[in-house]
Amino acid sequence: MSVKNIFITGAEGKIGTFLVKALSEERRYTLSLLSRANVDSDSGSVLVRHVKGDLCQAESYSSYLNGIDVVLHLGGVTHSNAGSKYYSVNSDATLHLIKACEQTGVKRLIFLSSRTASKEGGDYSYSKLIAEKYVQESSLNWLIFRLSEVYGMNGSMGIDGLLNSVNKLPFTIVIGDGKYLLNPVHILDVVSAITKAINNDGLNNKVYTLAGPKSLTYNHLIDIIYRFHGIKKVKVHIPVTIAKLALNTSGLLFNGRFAVKDQLPRLLVKKSDDISLAVKELNFAPRCFKSELIHKYT
Repeated sequence: MSVKNIFITGAEGKIGTFLVKALSEERRYTLSLLSRANVDSDSGSVLVRHVKGDLCQAESYSSYLNGIDVVLHLGGVTHSNAGSKYYSVNSDATLHLIKACEQTGVKRLIFLSSRTASKEGGDYSYSKLIAEKYVQESSLNWLIFRLSEVYGMNGSMGIDGLLNSVNKLPFTIVIGDGKYLLNPVHILDVVSAITKAINNDGLNNKVYTLAGPKSLTYNHLIDIIYRFHGIKKVKVHIPVTIAKLALNTSGLLFNGRFAVKDQLPRLLVKKSDDISLAVKELNFAPRCFKSELIHKYT
């Protein structure tokens, strides 16, 4: 099997870290990892090289796209109180990357988007929707992965943050009635699906949703976490209007260090849970959130 040359943006993020680890362990890819930091170009592996560049400035990395078989575009902004930042990084930089790919002969682009991608989900979600449009209108062979709430990365945000914080407070805050739906997907299931897509050059011009096998209301998800931590606490329901005011105030006072206002519409927006295409074409078999907690905590 021939070696694939892969250029990766966002490799230093949580999802990127897991993907790079999985791909480098297979030793049938050469990986070029875009980073703004001053990094040692000698990674200790002849199959991995670090590229110092800025995603928003295509001229800083475009020369490294020569000879690349597939670009894996993970980079972007996920939390900001400056709406313009979402569009400049998530939308505009994606368009610049696409043009750089077209100019250097790259044929294939795999883009990580969000299940929230829509006009109704706030600036982050809309910026992702715009980026998807740029990808779909390009001359490249493309794939788009719309990710659900990813867990299993021991992070401080999202589902992982919730898993790690339930023991630290005597109660859990629930925005609104808690009946909105989430569908957590494990990071290893995400990595497996993307790796299969990379290896199948015949899969192109498709949008896959990667989510768990079953949607859960936020209330139910909290109950599951409580049960497998062996705890029982009070849920404090905060009206959406109050939560919105609190997030706006937090953004002004703390510059988004704790939460950003855009997270609220992202949480509440209606999302697709149709994973059938990924199941059919990528043998996607996501683990059950409840079963995974049983495995982890018992």
